[in-house]
Amino acid sequence: MREPRTVAAAIGPKDVAACDTFDFMANVIGLPILHPGGLRANDEMIRLCKVARGADVLDVACGRGTNALYFAEKCGCAVTGVDLDDRLLREAQAAAKKRGLEGMTRFESADAERLPYVTNRFDTVLSQAVLIMVADRDKALREAARVVRPGGLVGILELTWKRQPHPEFFREAEPICAYFSNVLTFDGWRRMIFQDGLTEVDSRLHDMACPCTPRELGLRRALGIFFKQLFNPKIRERMREIDRFVAGHDDYFGYGIYVGRKAA
Repeated sequence: MREPRTVAAAIGPKDVAACDTFDFMANVIGLPILHPGGLRANDEMIRLCKVARGADVLDVACGRGTNALYFAEKCGCAVTGVDLDDRLLREAQAAAKKRGLEGMTRFESADAERLPYVTNRFDTVLSQAVLIMVADRDKALREAARVVRPGGLVGILELTWKRQPHPEFFREAEPICAYFSNVLTFDGWRRMIFQDGLTEVDSRLHDMACPCTPRELGLRRALGIFFKQLFNPKIRERMREIDRFVAGHDDYFGYGIYVGRKAA
């Protein structure tokens, strides 16, 4: 399994042509959401996990806090976001303050494989595009199941193969995204997730969808991304390489949402 590395690492101009897709989208392009489906997938997670007003929710690997703030604002729930990158946590805290959500959110440094919370702490645990990056997926899953309350739900969204790619695909994919080698099929994720304390409630497979629509980006951010590509040929070419690769293998790319319940 590919070892994780810090997605938020600084990327200089010379690195653009070779940087991983997640690094590129987060730190060069500046997308606020990286997981497939974007806010539409967030809404589906909310419905399937029955996130209610006043619920106590954990968002694992929250990054800049975009999803955590969305859940808090839309559902009226309390959200704790955890991540290993202090820079991203500071950005999340600043965003919460700007949007008046400080009282509903908190952002803390924590590892998905060693969550610093007592057993049965949260009503709901959410994890989006995390398992393909952690070193020990089974351990991260056990931790999510441990900290959710009995009868509580764990919602997981992951990049998912609609069918198993051929070996040549992974050789071609290596320069695009190192984490593709950690992706599983729909049934593969289900077998991994629904064990050690979680019983399957619902699982859904979707075709690949962009993390952010232009409307979700907003005019200012969308224009910023457009001008980055317009005036920087390295950024423009890297974006084309990624787009061509994904479009050329759309029979493989999808994402799944998996919801499990902890025994009462």
